[in-house]
Amino acid sequence: MIDKISFVDFNYLKKSFLKDEKNISHKLDEQYIVFKKEYYKDSFFENISFKVEYENSKVVCPLTIQSEKKKKKLNFFGDDILVFTNNKISKNLDLKLKELFKNLKSKYMIDEITFKVPKNEKNIESAKKNVEKIKSDIFIDLTLNKTELLNNFKPNLRNELKKKYNNTQYEIIDYKNFRDKDIKEMMHMHKKVSGKITRSEKTWNINGEMIKNKKAFIVKVSYEDNPISFSFFYHNHLTCTYFSSCSLREYFKIIKNLQHRAIYHAIEYSKSISKNLYLGSSTIFSKNNIDEKVLNIEKFKSKFLTKKNYFAIYNDIPDTFMNY
Repeated sequence: MIDKISFVDFNYLKKSFLKDEKNISHKLDEQYIVFKKEYYKDSFFENISFKVEYENSKVVCPLTIQSEKKKKKLNFFGDDILVFTNNKISKNLDLKLKELFKNLKSKYMIDEITFKVPKNEKNIESAKKNVEKIKSDIFIDLTLNKTELLNNFKPNLRNELKKKYNNTQYEIIDYKNFRDKDIKEMMHMHKKVSGKITRSEKTWNINGEMIKNKKAFIVKVSYEDNPISFSFFYHNHLTCTYFSSCSLREYFKIIKNLQHRAIYHAIEYSKSISKNLYLGSSTIFSKNNIDEKVLNIEKFKSKFLTKKNYFAIYNDIPDTFMNY
């Protein structure tokens, strides 16, 4: 039996050892949660985050029920469920956690559930039998010096970064020089590139407030003094995350390394404000076909890190939470 289980609020999560977890600490910021609620404005979120104490281990799980139309989903504001512990998960605790999630799924009549569980390389092949996907996180260590950073990039990326194109300017927009029109320009370009409105104007206004509150910045790229690309990054003391971007596609033929250099400018800027930069993930294995556009974006981002940080995606309660 689990020694003690308690439901906890967001203040507890922020003050717990999760504040030192690069995968989650930034997602506990109030403004990030406000953004997610607006992004999923047709959903209602109920917090059922919990902590568990078992023998010498303490487990904390940020968790919400997302009620959307007639479906109930178990996640954390639309993101995959992550389970954190201050110690290794024993076999007994592993069984207790699986039983706990089964009970939660039944009690709240959950229709969909998605877990993200870290995996060691030696577990990858055996894990393929039971998972939806196996992916690798792209975390850039911002505490490294310039030489160490470049050595972690793939050789073809290092070559791309050396190239410079005439009439091309890269600008960091942060709380010091931000104007409301900057986020409006990005919003309008995003709509033009996407061919549709993908999220509400209020989410863009929240992005602007993030910049004003020293929680975000934009990398703006101009060609012949005209904006052609925007990349938005959100951050806290520990993790800077690649939030969204848009670029006028016709300029990829003129400036071959447009996004490569935009991200590298973000890396250089982030070194003074955070310890990690999260670019997303790349797919190693998937049971289902993945859109070619998504794969190409993942392939591009994976150039920034040669080291693999494996994890598995489960669309049900995992066969194990252990990763060793």
